[in-house]
Amino acid sequence: MKGYITTKEMSERVGLTLQRLHQLIKMGEIKGEKVGRDWLIEERYVEIILNRPEKRGNYDRKKAA
Repeated sequence: MKGYITTKEMSERVGLTLQRLHQLIKMGEIKGEKVGRDWLIEERYVEIILNRPEKRGNYDRKKAA
């Protein structure tokens, strides 16, 4: 499907685990579509995930860089 990537590809691009991506899909933060046994995510979510602020305690990924 054009404009879609697998969760594995997404994981490699954004540095999140497959489990975390599945959590984000389940929570509705990103939209995923199950095709057979695989999940596909719209490629536009790569930029959304990369630009979102880190939400762990007081740690801010952008300030630390």
